[in-house]
Amino acid sequence: MTKVKPRHKKKDQSSNKAKIVGILIIAALVVSTVGIFLTGGPKTTPLPSPQNFKAQAWMDLIPADAFEFRFLNVTKLSAFPDLLSSTVLSIPDPAIQVNISEITFGIDLIAFNYTGVSILGIREDVRDRIAEALQRSNITPSYVRDVPVYRVPASNGSTFPDAWLCIYNNSLLYSEGDSDAYYAIVSIIETNQVLFDDDSYKTGYLLATGGADSFVVSYYKADSNQFDISWVMSAAFGTTSIVKHDVFSFPSRESAGAQYSSVVKNVIGNASTVYLSGSYMLAVNTYPLTDIRFVLMSL
Repeated sequence: MTKVKPRHKKKDQSSNKAKIVGILIIAALVVSTVGIFLTGGPKTTPLPSPQNFKAQAWMDLIPADAFEFRFLNVTKLSAFPDLLSSTVLSIPDPAIQVNISEITFGIDLIAFNYTGVSILGIREDVRDRIAEALQRSNITPSYVRDVPVYRVPASNGSTFPDAWLCIYNNSLLYSEGDSDAYYAIVSIIETNQVLFDDDSYKTGYLLATGGADSFVVSYYKADSNQFDISWVMSAAFGTTSIVKHDVFSFPSRESAGAQYSSVVKNVIGNASTVYLSGSYMLAVNTYPLTDIRFVLMSL
């Protein structure tokens, strides 16, 4: 799939995009560029109702103005040996270490001022351990709606000297850098509206996940483009194989229909099946379980 450009400049993204430290062991991949271009009239699939949407706790951490996010279901991904590295976060002073076995999910989020935040869903005993280490340090926190936010040394291996960290909604929020990193965390704590309050994103999520418990869910806003795509939401799930859904949102049902052939040929490319569903286009691919690393890297 050819990715439509996100709705922000990319020149500094390599330095400020959120990364969950060490969460994936990246391997070199050789990917075929030959696509399967579909011909004929578009297939259709029923449009799911947002009333069938069931919110999950992690969704409360995605502000309505998020530019991008990627949610990793670490609990499900732990079934794949050697996919996840053991140490996720390692801060030297105060001594704070979070291991992969101690988290249930991870989110890479780009929101305020295009700055990245890593969000880790952690167990209660891990939260207590981190809170105690921070309270025993001589670091004076800033308070945001009664939530203490600490400036700490960045995790080992980072190119940044400092980072900001807090515990909020049973999760650990971590962002590297100076004031932009701090305000990126503030924007999450102070948000009054989350992305999934909007019915269009609820519908997109239901199309992307098929109602299944997914390995990964990703989203990004699209820049102005010739295909009229507003945003893209993708998910990967499955038991005996991996099913990957890419959902493209358009301003209207008419726009989605008019752009079908062009998007299939120039954007989706190698999708095995493509459907129209109201103002959305759904591309479906299926992979063997052994391709989990490739699928994660494509989202």
